[in-house]
Amino acid sequence: MKNVNMEEIFTTCSLCPGICISSCPIYMTTRLRSASPNSIARIMLRYLRYKDIDPYVAFYCNYCKNCEKHCPINNALPEALRLMRKELVKEVKLEIPEPTYLGGEGKKLIILSPKRPSNKIVKELSGRYETYWLDTERITYYYLNGLLEIDDMKEKLSALSAYAYILLEDLDLPIISYDRVLGSFEEILDKDIKCEKYVLHIPCRIDPSVSERIENIISGRSMMTTNECSGAYLSSERLKISDLFFRELKRNIDENVPIITLCRRSQMLFSRKGVRSYTLLDLLEVRTC
Repeated sequence: MKNVNMEEIFTTCSLCPGICISSCPIYMTTRLRSASPNSIARIMLRYLRYKDIDPYVAFYCNYCKNCEKHCPINNALPEALRLMRKELVKEVKLEIPEPTYLGGEGKKLIILSPKRPSNKIVKELSGRYETYWLDTERITYYYLNGLLEIDDMKEKLSALSAYAYILLEDLDLPIISYDRVLGSFEEILDKDIKCEKYVLHIPCRIDPSVSERIENIISGRSMMTTNECSGAYLSSERLKISDLFFRELKRNIDENVPIITLCRRSQMLFSRKGVRSYTLLDLLEVRTC
C-alpha cells in the first residue's frame, strides 16, 4: 500500500467505539482490551505523538485484515501497524533465500513452505515435475515486520514467474494470487485421495468465497468449514490458538475427525495441540485422512 499516513489511520480508529472488535482473532482469544484494534490504535497514536508509552501492542496484530474488512470505511489499520513495526524493528540485512532445486523433469513446480517437504513427497512430485523448494519463514518475518515490501519481494523472487505450478503453504506471504495457487492444487492433487469427513480450515486472510472451489479440489465430504485465524505466526504462546477456539470446534465435530488446513504454520500448531491435521501437500503423502 502506497503513502499510508499512520497518524491519520490511528486517529480514525481511536475515535471509533470498536465496530470491528468481534472480528479480531487476537482480541477474541485473549480478551485483552489493549489487544482490540481501536485500543491498539489509541496506544500507537499516543506513541507517535508523545513517545511516552510502550509500543509493544503493535506486535499483537497478525495482519489478518479482519478489522479492515469489517470497518465501514475500510481503514487500513493492519498496514499502518505493519509500517509501525518497521520503525520499531531493528533493520537487518535481507538475505532472501533462493529456490532449492530438488530434482525431476517436466513442467516446473515450486513449493513455498516454512517446512521442507518429506523425501517421499519430493520423490513423487519429481517424477512429474522439475521441483524446487523455497523456505518462506524468513521472508514472512521480514514482510510482516515491514522490512520487506511486496514489490521488493516480487523483484527478488522474479524467478517465480517462470514456474508453471505453485504450492503455497505459508499464507502470510502475499506474493502470489490465490487463483494461481488454487489452480495449481487442482492440477497437482490426485483424485483418489480419500477424506470422507474432515474440517476444512481456511485462514482468515483468504476470502470465504473461495471455500467452495477448495471443496471441489479435495475429494470427499467436509463436515464443516471454519474461516478462522490461528494466530500461528505470533511468537507469544498466549496469543496463539486458544482453548476457546478448540472448544468451539469440538461442539461441532467428533474429536477423531481431522482438520485440513491451507496453512503449514496452523497445521504445526494443531499438531502440537494433539489434533490430527494435514496440509494439502501432506495429503499427497498420506493419500487418506
